[in-house]
Amino acid sequence: MIVRNQPPLYRLMDELRQGATLESAAQRAGLRVEIAQVMVDHLNRSGRLQSAGSLCSSGLGACGG
Repeated sequence: MIVRNQPPLYRLMDELRQGATLESAAQRAGLRVEIAQVMVDHLNRSGRLQSAGSLCSSGLGACGG
C-alpha cells in the first residue's frame, strides 16, 4: 500500500517493489523519470535495491522458476 505522505524516495521504492516500471513508479511518486533513475542507481549501488534480473539469476526462485 502506498502512503502519500511518505517522502518521494520511499514512494518510489514501494512502487518498484510492487513491480511498477521506472516510468510509472516515478509518475506515481511525483518524480521526473530522470530523478527517479538517479535514485534507483544510488539504491542499487548502496545495496538497498536489486534489479529483477539479478534476483532471477540468483536461483532463489524470484521469477517463478
